[in-house]
Amino acid sequence: MPLTVVCAGPLTNVAHALAADPGLARRFSLTWVGGSRTGAAEYNRDTDPRAAEFVLGLADLRVRQYPLETYRQCAWSVRELEEFLTALPPAGPWLWRRFTDLPLPPGFAVDPVWPLGDSCPLLDTALSTESSTWEPGPREGVSVCIRLDVNLLFGDLRAVLGRHSRGVVD
Repeated sequence: MPLTVVCAGPLTNVAHALAADPGLARRFSLTWVGGSRTGAAEYNRDTDPRAAEFVLGLADLRVRQYPLETYRQCAWSVRELEEFLTALPPAGPWLWRRFTDLPLPPGFAVDPVWPLGDSCPLLDTALSTESSTWEPGPREGVSVCIRLDVNLLFGDLRAVLGRHSRGVVD
């Protein structure tokens, strides 16, 4: 069965595993939320740039990448998020309470727009990548998503929570 490792953060642990056993690179594919097509500062890459360079440079590793410019396409206004979630009990209001009760570090405030970029890998792992736009990456075996099918991604979320609200369990 194909194995996909999803990483929505720095590639440190993936790099450690691949350094310990380079043969692993042929046994799974990596879906990564990180990096930047323009070279802009990006947390997931810049937290451990050596790990990112090592992992992305492995010729045997297949990678599907959602860079900064793409994962920022996944965002909802906080008002939209509240309206959506609170209308779909019991899971929706529970999720909204988790969001509003989230302890924030000092000096951090919730902006009017909330990023949901870590949702991108659902296209690879549960839905379909066909309606998104991809281009070749810096080497063979790397595909970079440049446009997400956000309607598919968030439409599925709406459907799953709506079905759950009506007592339909898949």
